[in-house]
Amino acid sequence: MNKSSIFNLKSEILNQGGFTLIELIVVISIIGMLSGFIVTGFNGQRPVRNQKIAQNEMVTNIRKVQSYTLSSRNLPNGQAAQYYILKFDTAQPTRYHIYGMYNVKNPPIQMRAVETVNLPQNIVLANPISIFTGSATTTSSCVLIAFQLPFAKEITSSACNGSPPVITSSDDYGRIVNFVANNGGSVTSDSIVTINLQDIDAKLPFRKIIINGITGLISFQ
Repeated sequence: MNKSSIFNLKSEILNQGGFTLIELIVVISIIGMLSGFIVTGFNGQRPVRNQKIAQNEMVTNIRKVQSYTLSSRNLPNGQAAQYYILKFDTAQPTRYHIYGMYNVKNPPIQMRAVETVNLPQNIVLANPISIFTGSATTTSSCVLIAFQLPFAKEITSSACNGSPPVITSSDDYGRIVNFVANNGGSVTSDSIVTINLQDIDAKLPFRKIIINGITGLISFQ
């Protein structure tokens, strides 16, 4: 085989197995567009996913606090608790708090922070929080959901006035403790509280967490 024949053979192989520059550009462009569609779709679903995660985590945490009271779980410092309290405050919309209360029969009443739960990115507590009692519905920007040991009896305060760990009988933390003696006011044991979770841009429907003080059930919509 002469040099001319070898050159022609190489040319045929290259022509049959390779891509032209234009073909490569077209293929790369298509891959880029498909990748963009995938990334856009993923980002578009992120708020929906984060909102659902926030809802599931909140239901789990409320049930966890109920289990703490039913099992008479001690506080992180080893102190025996009489109440566990969840604080939902729309003025701090990206988080909610879990507290434990002790020394309720031997004042001064003490509070200890148990856990602060941060909501997923761009998910917030929506204002207001709904409280249904009997036949009337009221709203509030902040509620305290307390569970009393040892039977997880739920007591709801429609306000959060007070500065833990300092507790006084006249603030809303103290009113929870005094509820049995001072039945009424802003504290109830038969209310149904609805907490709404919203994406920060308010483009998605609310996801609701419902805390039923009558039955003790925690549900969601």
